Amino acid sequence: MWGQSCGDLYSLGDLQPDPSSALHTRHGRVRGRGSRGEAREELQDRRQSFHHQYGHRGVRRIHRCLPGHSFPTAWESGLRSRAQATPGETVLIHGASGGVGVAACQMARAYGLKVLGTAGSESGMKVVLGNGAHKVFNHRETDYVDKIKEYVGEEGVNVIIEMLANVNLSKDLQLLSQGGRVIIVGSRGPIEINPRDTMKKEASIIGVSLYSSSKVELQQSLAALIAGNESCWLRPVIGPRYQLKDAAQAHRDIIDSQGASGKMVLMMS
Repeated sequence: MWGQSCGDLYSLGDLQPDPSSALHTRHGRVRGRGSRGEAREELQDRRQSFHHQYGHRGVRRIHRCLPGHSFPTAWESGLRSRAQATPGETVLIHGASGGVGVAACQMARAYGLKVLGTAGSESGMKVVLGNGAHKVFNHRETDYVDKIKEYVGEEGVNVIIEMLANVNLSKDLQLLSQGGRVIIVGSRGPIEINPRDTMKKEASIIGVSLYSSSKVELQQSLAALIAGNESCWLRPVIGPRYQLKDAAQAHRDIIDSQGASGKMVLMMS
């Protein structure tokens, strides 16, 4: 079973499956009788299903989207690594109800930050509050940025974890504190910003890609995640589940979703 996030899909680029493709229930030939032969056939089915959906290059790329992709991404997004967030600071997780957002909420709360989150649905807002956020806002409300400004006051937000920079980056810069940092985890296109918004606050915009992390950085994030799991403050939230044959629909849903709720999962059986 694989967890899919926006980062997973961005890494695939043009290797997304053909939405019109249909998988057959049997591709391989039974090599023997009994459970061993059936197991071999099932394994062959799964391999060929992957190749049918994504092609040879796509399969190799998907293997890099490891289970637990959300938690290392949340770590690298700067809660401890890129943005050097410290206890007592305020972090806004823009799009907090998805896989990476939930992980970021849990980590930020465990490390002593004041955690704000946004979501696009009532169910998503409940997920955010249930996973460490002190306050949640509905980013589909036209005045939600004003509500955040009112809540944080003149001090602003120290760190923003941004899942959709092509929509929100300009707004993010309006919310930052002096010396604030925007960590870009996801973006689906270009956006125009006013550079003066970074100058007057001496703000930073930092892009993050898990696949660009060094071996040492990955080892550090893994150590932190193991500690979080042992201490029970990391709790993956499972969202929609899809069978492998429905991978194309999973791609459409994660892009067109009106509000995420946990980690989308692609089932292998």
